[in-house]
Amino acid sequence: VQPRVLRLLTAALKHGGSVNWPGFVTMASTNKEAQEEQDRLRSLFHTYDVDNSGQIEKNEFYAICQELQVPSEEAEGIFSRLDADGDGTVTLEEFLTITVSQIKKKKKINRNSLPC
Repeated sequence: VQPRVLRLLTAALKHGGSVNWPGFVTMASTNKEAQEEQDRLRSLFHTYDVDNSGQIEKNEFYAICQELQVPSEEAEGIFSRLDADGDGTVTLEEFLTITVSQIKKKKKINRNSLPC
């Protein structure tokens, strides 16, 4: 048994629950997808962190946005949302928190707009 699978089972059973096969498959796939998403976001963060400082500075972010032809007003708005503490830099934690939150909102909207 893989360690990740064992952790999932242990967590479910610790809280007095039982685990049926469909529930387990859903839980395992959701957890795997979430981890893969986090890995992609970390990679993206490190791409933006050009100087490897562990933070994305405004100049780094704006330079990439300019290369991607993102209008400066839009880039400023995005950076402001990412820079949760307003210190002029975006940490990995800020980046993950905001981007994961936005992804979840979009998925929820997409699920709610599916035809019945």
